[in-house]
Amino acid sequence: MEGTPYDILRNLPWTKAQKRDPRHYAPGQVVRMNQNVKGFERNERLEVIQADEERVMTRRANGAVAELPLSKAGKFSVFEKDTIEICNGERIRVIANGRSRENQRLNNGSFHKVRHVEADGTIVLDNGWHLDRGFSMIDWGYATTAHGCQGKTVDHVFVVQSAISSGASDARQFYVSISRGREGGKVITTDLDFLRQTVGRQRNRPMAMEILQRESARSFGSQGRNIPEDLKANIRKNRQPENAPKEAWPKITPEAIKRAVEVLFGTKDKIAEIEEIEKRRRKEQERRRVRVMKMTL
Repeated sequence: MEGTPYDILRNLPWTKAQKRDPRHYAPGQVVRMNQNVKGFERNERLEVIQADEERVMTRRANGAVAELPLSKAGKFSVFEKDTIEICNGERIRVIANGRSRENQRLNNGSFHKVRHVEADGTIVLDNGWHLDRGFSMIDWGYATTAHGCQGKTVDHVFVVQSAISSGASDARQFYVSISRGREGGKVITTDLDFLRQTVGRQRNRPMAMEILQRESARSFGSQGRNIPEDLKANIRKNRQPENAPKEAWPKITPEAIKRAVEVLFGTKDKIAEIEEIEKRRRKEQERRRVRVMKMTL
């Protein structure tokens, strides 16, 4: 079946440092404002028309030329243009929040099935919603990242994990990936030894709130005596105090990961045990959060 060419935008996974560097930009790229920035509105799109070592110039929808506020790199995303072919019955994925023609909300990461594509390029979804041709924040919906698949479940899952993704591979990521399948799944890798090493790695990265809280404590006094009242109220509401009890809670161990690998290669009766580990971890994490909130009020 011949499909319909459809113009999309692919997100460039740049860090803030990369987005601040004008040398990374090239004419034709598209910048999308994720938040309101002085002089720009949320969800506004800008096309890069010129970039040098000092600044990036963009064109707005009304044709006006504006300099990209590189200092606000955390408030916008950068995309490159691409074209995919969409057929009737195609499965697509939304890659940024948006609205259908009927003003129905389209959530980032949501999946939809295409009923048909109209002559003018409008996509009609199986639920009756219409996506105008200008809605370019979609992609094929046959694969997603471990982060994007959290909370989703399918009958069978294929996990593609090669040495290229070593920086993002660890025990938690692997658990999230393999536990999406109800009936089972398979792992596709270019290096089995690499997979065995990385899926047993545990990295307990601190939350941004915890880092900010520690830095605030260092700046204003470890006991919080000199913290301004507005900041102190914010810490009470959102951040865990330095002296909060460090309670132990179940972690995904190498043994649990080994059992998970056994599941992938045919031992399905072990999956319930692995799911129970994650369930206990989440329950204990919630109990700990509630207890810390009570202590800070």
